[in-house]
Amino acid sequence: MRAEEFITESAAWQKSSGKNKNGGLNKKGVASYRREHPGSKLQTAVTTKPSKLKKGSKASKRRKSFCARMKGMKKHRTGASTKRDPNSRINKALRKWHCESVEQLYNVLQTLKEAANPAQQAAIAINMKKHHEKPKSESTGDKSTDPGPREFVSNKFYVKFTDDALLIYDGGELVYKRPGNFSNPTRGNASSAKGVTTDLWRLKQNPEFIYTSSSPYIVVNPTNVQRMADKKGIPWNKDRKFLNLLKKLTGKGHLDIMTPEELRTVFDYLRKIKLKENFADGKNPGRKGLAKRSGVNTKASVSSLRNTAKHSSGEKQRMAHWLANMKAGRAKKK
Repeated sequence: MRAEEFITESAAWQKSSGKNKNGGLNKKGVASYRREHPGSKLQTAVTTKPSKLKKGSKASKRRKSFCARMKGMKKHRTGASTKRDPNSRINKALRKWHCESVEQLYNVLQTLKEAANPAQQAAIAINMKKHHEKPKSESTGDKSTDPGPREFVSNKFYVKFTDDALLIYDGGELVYKRPGNFSNPTRGNASSAKGVTTDLWRLKQNPEFIYTSSSPYIVVNPTNVQRMADKKGIPWNKDRKFLNLLKKLTGKGHLDIMTPEELRTVFDYLRKIKLKENFADGKNPGRKGLAKRSGVNTKASVSSLRNTAKHSSGEKQRMAHWLANMKAGRAKKK
């Protein structure tokens, strides 16, 4: 191969020959990039739908990481015109990786079209004509023929309206399902769904937070059950007593093989257990807020607090040990 041919090939990732028309680089572009950047682990896009990706798999983690980075770049480092353009490289890439759907992009467009002055309105009108879009004034106004987006993202949850139910996903996993006909979404449906996702987000932060009238529709997952056990100071990782409790409640000895209804049974049982503070080691917390001032996360799990204590010293170590002992419900060894 001649030198000039090698140079052309190695720079393919910067040219159209190395780019995929649907966003991102093609195999040729990836190969050329890795040649120019020895040690790079760049790969082609993960195009599998999130619902079909195995949770915790390498592909799932790659997609989650890419979406987080590119959404941040779009929000903070992308111009308004590029955000509006459905054919911009960043919008194509987000759609290709299933980070955003066409409906979500439609929502963004609608938000950005709200102009503050006549100059902006004129610029938007020109841009819409360029992309063959009708201005709002030319709309028929018939809501029955324009039901609006059937999918959107709220509080990092993916919301979808179907003919049978309102579905909410977290990282590709179904966490909420409300039966009903949502074939014609309205503003009320969307507002209600956003309220539910707010509660779900709070539930993720604190599993004990939400138990409202909508609670029968919340799908409790193994992680939240484990976090509730941590909150109540109950060891669950390969603990014989905990496994026996699971078998007694559901007949199954592992959280991962339980149905949502069985997980809810365990979750409800743990939630009703009253947590008693343990000061058996004689180390009272002292002044209020001392743990936070020491830099200790008061909501951390027992294992996390043990790890913090192991790698700390002084007041921070003492507070981490005390919190771990209190949550675990046993006295500190002398």
